[in-house]
Amino acid sequence: MKKLLFSLLAAALTAGLLVPSAGAVDTGFSDVPAESALAGEVRKAVDYGLMNGYDNDTFGYGDSMTRAQFTAVLVRMMGWGTVTPQTPSYTDVPASHTWYGVIETAAAHDVADAGGAFRPSDPVTRGEMAELLVRALGLKGAAERLNDTSSTYSRIHSGTPFIDLPEGKAGYIAIAYRIGMTNGTSPTTFSPDNTATRAQAAAMLVRVHEKMHQLPDYVHGFYAISSYSQLHLAEDYTAIGNLADRIILMAYDYDAKDMSDFTKTTYYQTAATVPMDQVYLSLKLLTDRVAPEKVLLGFSARSAAWQIDENGDLLSGTPVYPTAETVAARLAQPDTETGWSDTYQQSYAIYTTEDGGRYFLWYQDDASIQTELRCAKLLGVSGASLWRLGTLPTSADWNWNSLLS
Repeated sequence: MKKLLFSLLAAALTAGLLVPSAGAVDTGFSDVPAESALAGEVRKAVDYGLMNGYDNDTFGYGDSMTRAQFTAVLVRMMGWGTVTPQTPSYTDVPASHTWYGVIETAAAHDVADAGGAFRPSDPVTRGEMAELLVRALGLKGAAERLNDTSSTYSRIHSGTPFIDLPEGKAGYIAIAYRIGMTNGTSPTTFSPDNTATRAQAAAMLVRVHEKMHQLPDYVHGFYAISSYSQLHLAEDYTAIGNLADRIILMAYDYDAKDMSDFTKTTYYQTAATVPMDQVYLSLKLLTDRVAPEKVLLGFSARSAAWQIDENGDLLSGTPVYPTAETVAARLAQPDTETGWSDTYQQSYAIYTTEDGGRYFLWYQDDASIQTELRCAKLLGVSGASLWRLGTLPTSADWNWNSLLS
């Protein structure tokens, strides 16, 4: 019997750092043993543009990776433009510091909290590497929810075998472990305070980089004259996975549909249509039960706007859903304010209509799409489903090039 294709509303992460196969690899660095199991990863880290040697002959194979060096790799891996504010964010990284641009760029993207000392020359610990990477990937919101070990959310989604996770950091380590950045130092310990060599860090980051940059192997698109309410399917994902050829995770429409009880507040600022923590957790729930290669991550161009007053307080508890053409036109208005939510990893805008009405808009663009794609790839999901053909943004001010290229 022909297998069925199911679309689901819920489901975020799998992997494990595999030990690279040994073999003679000429890295070009005299201090990297050609027979080392990490030689190939060092070569890849250099070839990918993630890391450099101290000079043409020395990589620093056995040296500890510093916090500044690790941060620099993350900035390169994410492709961020350099940020150099006039006022330093850290007491020990003045504008004259060698790593000033790198560290400020990371701070601007919420990789680390600004204020106090950054300690750029200190060896980076395994726990710090996990947190810095997870934040760079836009998964801070998911990690913070997992940090509350007493919550149902954490009990369902944390899932590590480690008994030595520090308070307030368990969520970051859980995600780093699940996406395959690193394993533990034993079956039950992570050793968050241990440091890593530059070669070990290269192996960890190459694994993440390769997952992030794998090409989608399957893209599915809907076209429909009208859509219907989704059927309530039994949440037996394992059984569905055994039955289905492909499963579409409809990772959108998480936003509130009625905020009548929250007028005169700014609660609408929590109503992102595609909050990254929810996307991560939904993907994890599904890929924990279904082979990731069967899963397609669903994307929708649907946006939601809330009417607000001149003070930014909510006027109406009923959202409006502007068309793609309308959103593109509003984003092109010279008086439209745009912003980015580090918490939800989604773009927003505040625009004014012709009759003087002010609206707060949650919408997806290439930046939020890239965050979702990275998360899916790190969980082994390389397929995408688009809802729906004919509505996807392509304008200069609003595009989805990550999906359309």
